[in-house]
Amino acid sequence: MANRRENLDEFFDNLFAQLDNDDDNVVNITISDFGKVIKNEVDNSAKRNGYDTLEDMIAHKVSGRTYVRPDVGEKNRVEPNGTRYSYFVDLLDNVSYSQSYRGYYMEGHRRMIDMFKEKAKFCQENLSLLEDDLRNERRRYSNSKKDAYAKGCLDGIEFVEKSLKKSKLYMMTRIKEELAYQK
Repeated sequence: MANRRENLDEFFDNLFAQLDNDDDNVVNITISDFGKVIKNEVDNSAKRNGYDTLEDMIAHKVSGRTYVRPDVGEKNRVEPNGTRYSYFVDLLDNVSYSQSYRGYYMEGHRRMIDMFKEKAKFCQENLSLLEDDLRNERRRYSNSKKDAYAKGCLDGIEFVEKSLKKSKLYMMTRIKEELAYQK
C-alpha cells in the first residue's frame, strides 16, 4: 500500500521538478493538457487500487461500507432438464462486483472467468477436464507479483473452482432426486 502511495508521490515530485526546471515538455503544454496528465495518473493510481476512477475511490471511502469479494451466487432459475454445463455457465454469468473490486482486479477476475467459460465449451460432457487447467493457472498466478490484476486472476480461478464444485453438487442432487422419485 505504501509503495502505491510512493509511486503517485514520485510522479508528482517529478512533475513539479520539471515545472521548476522549466522543462519544455511540461511548460509548453496547455493547462487543459496538464490537467489531463494529472487526472490520468490519479485515475491510473485509483485503478491499481481496485477502483475505476478517483471518484469511485472517494465514494467508497466516504460511504464506509465494507465489501466482500465476488463469490459464487445462487442460480436464479433451475431448468428441469438442464445440464451441468448450463448450470456452470449460469453461475459464471451471475457475478456482480462491489465498488472496491473494480479496475485491474475486475479485469483479472473476468479474464479468468471468460477463459474457463470458453474452455468449458469444448468439454461440455466432462467438465472435470478443467480441473488440471485450473491447477496450472493457479500455480502460474501464485508465483507472479501480487498486484490487483494477479489477485483478481487468483480469485477468478477460485471462483471457477467453486462454480465447478457447485455444479457437480447440483447434478448429484438432481440424480438423487430422480432416483428417489422412481422408487
